Amino acid sequence: VGSEMCIRDIHTLWNRTLDGSWIYSSPVVVDGVIFVGTGLENIHALNLDDGTVIWNYTTGGAIFSSPTVAYGMVFVGSDDGKIYTLNASTGALIWSRRIGNSGCGGIRSSPAVADGIVYVGSCNGTFYAFFADNGTIFWSWTIPDLNPLYVGFAESSPAVADGIVYVGSWANCTLHAFNTSDGSLIWEYTTNNSIGSSPTVVDGIVYVSSWDKNVYALNATDGSLIWNRTLNGALHSSPTVAYGMVFVGSNSFIDKKVYALNASNGVLIWNYTTGHQVKSSPAVGDGMVFIGSWDSNLYALNATDGSLIWKYKTRSAVDSSPAIVDGMIIVGSNDGNI
Repeated sequence: VGSEMCIRDIHTLWNRTLDGSWIYSSPVVVDGVIFVGTGLENIHALNLDDGTVIWNYTTGGAIFSSPTVAYGMVFVGSDDGKIYTLNASTGALIWSRRIGNSGCGGIRSSPAVADGIVYVGSCNGTFYAFFADNGTIFWSWTIPDLNPLYVGFAESSPAVADGIVYVGSWANCTLHAFNTSDGSLIWEYTTNNSIGSSPTVVDGIVYVSSWDKNVYALNATDGSLIWNRTLNGALHSSPTVAYGMVFVGSNSFIDKKVYALNASNGVLIWNYTTGHQVKSSPAVGDGMVFIGSWDSNLYALNATDGSLIWKYKTRSAVDSSPAIVDGMIIVGSNDGNI
């Protein structure tokens, strides 16, 4: 994160219109390059300094997934049901594999990469581990007796920590923990509604939000419940943990809030009401929480008390989650701009 002065002194450095479609995908910044997907099926690489397009690659479906960059490669899912692996420098295709179909939501999960393995879920109810270099399946696990009309693992993005990969399921409302070495199921915890958010693992605790309006804190080793906190709206935003707090947005157009909870016990510390529902996941840095809303604004809130520091108006809803680098905030809007 850059200096506090840079982030608090908000002004536009640049904006770039990509292909004219919405940007739900969250930008990822690596070595001065921004990687992001769009609704018109493209993955773009942009220069961080001025937004110049370095390359773009066209898939067969809209990109909701956020890219993951590792080993000089970009891994991203598409609504055409494929996961794509591209050369990060040139955008050339290295390998792709169909693991879902467009009829059930494609691949909206963002891949996690660790120790040469790519972990990603599919809408068909199967969770996969691939070898990063060639796309060969290492192992897979399928939800038993899944109705094919339901979205399986399409939404939640996995998190990897200490030999365990954690991922939520939309179809069976369950957070799963798999052994990274063989895909065996270690534990699972079932909530009261679908999980579209991505889990966050901090200090032996897994935090995840659910459409049942709850944020859950679970023991990372055995899945036992440490606490849960019921809020006032369905939760699609993924929790972010920092400063001893859990930050998350409400996906309710009635509630419209950003929440801060005590990470140890789930006690509410503060909430802030935006102008619309919040699907964006928070980024935290320099004592501030950055998050987008469907009211077209990117918000910067004081992490301690939730007071508004600034907000930046785009021309459409902000589903994309912001990235923080070198005193800059990078975020996509559904107005088609980064």
